Amino acid sequence: MKRLFNLLLIGLCSSALFACVTVHGSGSGADCCECSRKAKAGEGGASESAAHATGLRGVVVDAAGQPLKAKVHLVTENGSQSTGTTTGGEFEFFQLRSNSYAMTVTTKDGRIASIPNVEIPSNYLRVPVLEEGSKLNLLVSGRQSLRFAISMGDTMLFNFSAGEGKESELVIPVGKVRVRLYGKDYSEERLVDSSLGERTNIVFEIDE
Repeated sequence: MKRLFNLLLIGLCSSALFACVTVHGSGSGADCCECSRKAKAGEGGASESAAHATGLRGVVVDAAGQPLKAKVHLVTENGSQSTGTTTGGEFEFFQLRSNSYAMTVTTKDGRIASIPNVEIPSNYLRVPVLEEGSKLNLLVSGRQSLRFAISMGDTMLFNFSAGEGKESELVIPVGKVRVRLYGKDYSEERLVDSSLGERTNIVFEIDE
């Protein structure tokens, strides 16, 4: 009876080891036990690292370090992603596909901050929004399926779809800002020399 019990015990252990090797690849039973221990303890969890490997988190604050309600834009030459902050000023992006972005942060009261290059993945970002900006209103008439690319020097600020007949209102930094409207077989640029608290209106009228 005791011999039968020992044989059953050996069989169970062998089955467990085979299952571990099947899931984790070649390795020893000790490795399997270590994996199990880490999984139970929450160490080295693959799902947790994958969730943050292509993400970005941070907080937007004012000059006193207090959280701000703001809109956060991650911008590339091909487009952008945007999100609003929580009441605590925090923001988060998931499953970002690019390794780097320009970041633009704007508030409803007309403040703006821009970061030319944010590497992904990145540490938790603390973004102070101190600069008062200028308002820019854009309108496209006569054509659909176009995009706006807005930059200051070499720094991308915005890149978004231009809705035909739909006005877009933005906060931009004070100074020389380049506004490019582009699409298939079409490109047009305007240069805006914005002043503090000023509102600039630009209408693109396109004759097909």
